[in-house]
Amino acid sequence: PTRRTLLTAHLLRSTGSTLAHWIMDHDDGEASGRTACNANDTSPFFHLCDKKDFSRLLYPNPVCFLSTLSTKDGSRSSDASKRRANNVMVLSWLTATNNSGRFMFSINRSRHSATNVVPIDESSGKARTGVDFVLSIPVQGMEQLVLDVGGTSGKWGSKFVADHYHDDAEPSNETGEDDECRAADVDLTSLSNRQKKNLKRMRLAKGIPNLETVPVGHSDASAREKNLQFAINGTCSHIHCRTYAILDEPASSSLGIIDEEHFLVMAEVIDAHVHSSYWDATKKQFRPMRDDVPPYLTFFGAQTFGYVRNR
Repeated sequence: PTRRTLLTAHLLRSTGSTLAHWIMDHDDGEASGRTACNANDTSPFFHLCDKKDFSRLLYPNPVCFLSTLSTKDGSRSSDASKRRANNVMVLSWLTATNNSGRFMFSINRSRHSATNVVPIDESSGKARTGVDFVLSIPVQGMEQLVLDVGGTSGKWGSKFVADHYHDDAEPSNETGEDDECRAADVDLTSLSNRQKKNLKRMRLAKGIPNLETVPVGHSDASAREKNLQFAINGTCSHIHCRTYAILDEPASSSLGIIDEEHFLVMAEVIDAHVHSSYWDATKKQFRPMRDDVPPYLTFFGAQTFGYVRNR
């Protein structure tokens, strides 16, 4: 039987190309029960049809990239805060709530991504539901990409390098970094937390390297159309979701359902794709099907990952 093997990881500097390269080398149409939904599809991803299968993607509590289309109007302004930009965050606080694709997750109210996932209606002051987003599940080799995405705020500007192609000028030094923070060979142990944050902001001012979008259910980035939901390249499963309730403040308490700093978001999977090398159609299990398939990630905390392997 399948069991989860969790191993403490040395954080790798290689990023999201691991699975993409593996797919190119092993995309031979292998399948463990290709479903009728995509019997004629050349994509290496299965298109899951059964809502019960949706929930099985979340049972192992994987680390996820949560990607959203911006709800803010903007233009190609030199001010990054005024542009219309897609966004991505890292999510690990989530759990399935039934066997039909519903789940819940917690998000900090102050996070930039919360403005997309939990937009507040200006007239009523209430959180709006029916918001679409995509969960993409990363694999071994994407650890540093996960850390960079999780440690970078979308309020600094788009996290995607492709969104910065129109930027001709170098980013302005708005944060007043000290000279030592500008040095490429700076000794991080000598810096304060503020200086480390400013250094990361400068390093990623033009987007996060190797962070690329792909169409949901595909591995070819060139096939993506603008203004459509998207997944993250190199991941092994793409899960299209929609919020249906925001549990905020109960009448009996001045705090929220969790606390005053977090929303509890109720969502449901409306469509899901999983790479064929990660889906056991016989047992309905989300797992690497062979030992040479990169395991996908779970999270221990303290920037340390666990792995779901084929065992």
